[in-house]
Amino acid sequence: MTHFPDSSGEFADPNPSQHPSEPQLQTALSTGLAALKQQDYAIAIACLESCQTSLDATTRLKAQMGLIKAYVQCHRIDAAIALCQPLCQHPHPQVQAWANQTRSELTNRSRPASRTDLKPDSSIHSSPLPSPPSSEAPISDPTGFTPLAPDSSAPAPPSPSFGEAHEPPSPLVRRGSRAASPPSPAPLTPRSSSSPWTNAGRAQKWNSLGKVDASGLWALEAGSLVLLFWLVRTLLEWVVSLWNGAWIRLNWFTGLPRLTLPTDLTLLVLIGLGLVIVSSPWLYERLLRHHHGLQSFSLTDLERHSPEASRLIKRWGNQYRRPVPNLALLPVTVPLLFTYGYLPRNASIVVSQGLLNLPEDEVATLLAAELAHLCYWDFGVLSVLVLVAQAPYQVYWRVAAWGDRQRDRVLKTVAVILSALGYGLFRLLRGTGLWLSRVRLYYSDRLATDLTGNPNGLTRALLKSAIGIADDIQQQRQTSALLESFDLLMPVGYRTALAPGSLYNTDQAPEANHFNWDRFNPYRRWLILNNSHPTLGERIQLLMQYANRWRIQPEIVGWQGSRSAQSNVRFSLQRLLLQGAPWFGILFGLTVGLLLWAVGWLTRQWRWVDLTWLADDGSILLACGLLGFSIGLFLRINAFFPDIKPANLRMEPSLASLLSEPNSLPLDSVPVQLTGQLLGRRGFPNWLYQDLMLQTPTGTIRLHYTSSLGWIGNLLPKALRPPTWIERTVTVKGWFRRGATPWIDVEMMQADGSGRGAVYGRTLRSYHPIWSTVLAGGGVLLAVYLILGG
Repeated sequence: MTHFPDSSGEFADPNPSQHPSEPQLQTALSTGLAALKQQDYAIAIACLESCQTSLDATTRLKAQMGLIKAYVQCHRIDAAIALCQPLCQHPHPQVQAWANQTRSELTNRSRPASRTDLKPDSSIHSSPLPSPPSSEAPISDPTGFTPLAPDSSAPAPPSPSFGEAHEPPSPLVRRGSRAASPPSPAPLTPRSSSSPWTNAGRAQKWNSLGKVDASGLWALEAGSLVLLFWLVRTLLEWVVSLWNGAWIRLNWFTGLPRLTLPTDLTLLVLIGLGLVIVSSPWLYERLLRHHHGLQSFSLTDLERHSPEASRLIKRWGNQYRRPVPNLALLPVTVPLLFTYGYLPRNASIVVSQGLLNLPEDEVATLLAAELAHLCYWDFGVLSVLVLVAQAPYQVYWRVAAWGDRQRDRVLKTVAVILSALGYGLFRLLRGTGLWLSRVRLYYSDRLATDLTGNPNGLTRALLKSAIGIADDIQQQRQTSALLESFDLLMPVGYRTALAPGSLYNTDQAPEANHFNWDRFNPYRRWLILNNSHPTLGERIQLLMQYANRWRIQPEIVGWQGSRSAQSNVRFSLQRLLLQGAPWFGILFGLTVGLLLWAVGWLTRQWRWVDLTWLADDGSILLACGLLGFSIGLFLRINAFFPDIKPANLRMEPSLASLLSEPNSLPLDSVPVQLTGQLLGRRGFPNWLYQDLMLQTPTGTIRLHYTSSLGWIGNLLPKALRPPTWIERTVTVKGWFRRGATPWIDVEMMQADGSGRGAVYGRTLRSYHPIWSTVLAGGGVLLAVYLILGG
């Protein structure tokens, strides 16, 4: 067994759950029962399962009875029946009678029932029913998108079904909306006992959700194209200026003629982007066919997998008077789809073989969302953004693969530099489409729901896509180039999918409390700015509002019963300012710089003391921004990197429990120690450690590691690097951070000693606190230099 030293020099056991003490088990029992009462079933199951090793019979009995109730609420009927079996032989007569009756009820419940004799679902005996749901506030978006049209004519809802009462939705105000008469309640489809999913029904007859004002989306599309043009032109002009400066200096020393290039590249960039747009369908097809095996596909082929999807595409074409888009197939098992092109008539929808393995109604909802992108034209803008970013990404990927095959140190160095530059440019160009990629999904989810009347089907499709993406990453032991390079076009991003998707499997359906952060966190709008996709919980929140509008049973059990989690959420401006202190510091510094510039300008106009240099020296503004950033970073360091001690270190916590806290920020650093298998790319494609993940028994999470020399040290050759331990069991200690994408800032990483060679059993340290301090100090020194030099 490997042990891991903490910051105090003592050694801690990374697997204390193998031999917990009785007091610890009593605490786990109390925590589990309290979580069961609050309907936090994931935490309840994790705590109560750990109590099965207790030597105290009463503790084991209470834990077993609580587990049965938790399993029932999670629709794990077979597991609940299996736990009832030993209790049926319990010596206490009351326990025995309870177990027998419970087993009988669960056995009857697990039998498939016809729709006519389906009875309301109730929890067994003392298990409380979920609280009646309240109408949750709609989620709005800064672009002006709101989820629902007002429905002032809606009468009282129908009688509750399945033991859950539904309150009518609160009236929601939206521009350009229209009232709709209430639809008939949709019949509820019984769930098979072999499936962990609720498989909630869909609307049989429904009124339209109404038109939505898409002017904000169209403005964002135009702004994204302008930003792409500006960024490409700026980068090219910067390269040209470096080239011209180099030739001027070379002319001084050698007398060679100057080979300078024109510096105004506006027209050239416009022509280049125009050519990219016009040729994008052909370029996409060539790229996907050559690198990912793209195959031809037709509506006839689609009809064999999902007749509903085929009918939907034909109906959509007639309704919107649009040509039927081309279809293509990717022979990969991961469920994904995306659309490329620049006009609806030359658009192509790419589906994967893994997507076609989903139920036909779920395939139809995802294809409806792609058709929505054709209606709003956002697919054309993102197609251009993604295609432009493909150029540096292919440089990164191909040069890194070439560098892995080289033995000459000089060639390896060239490969490291070029691949790192390629990846950096890819991330920079990709950033121009982040906002559009997020916002467009709110519109497409809404229109897809309107086209199919199936918000529950779209919910299942999104969640199963996330599960499939997480499974693909775990099976391949790395993030594929397809998932990363086409991320902006896909309905579910690989970073968004990894942690929540890894929590579930075929025996466990998603639970409502796992999405508490996505739904209730008051800071999520700020923390999602660097993400390409909205959080899954936020999208499901909107879909459940649509289901509530049509009086449909929600797909996820307990979705409307999370008021206790929402009531504990508190917004704190101080916490938000501390979280974003470096960036707010930049704004504050620039404000101070502008004030100083104004003072210099006024002294010039009114001929006061000689402070006109404040208005003439532009470096003052940059220096103030740097000072603000550095001061903000200094203020945040202690809170961001608290000392890891045995008293505050959480040993082997479940990922579900870490993700479920709705009020947390990345600032709330949780010292954790986890053991699992290290995943990621090997060799040069992971030279910057951009693809490091830890797969634990309870889920998979991304790792953030930096060497002793920071990002410069990441580029330098080393005998031991984290990718050396890919697919090995490692123990990681660091700070867990809950943001829109959760991750762990690594402090230490240690591989087990079972492998051969000197690299196993050793410890790697990461230096996040040190380099945060160095970065802040460097910013101060640079600002002082700019002020004095100016």
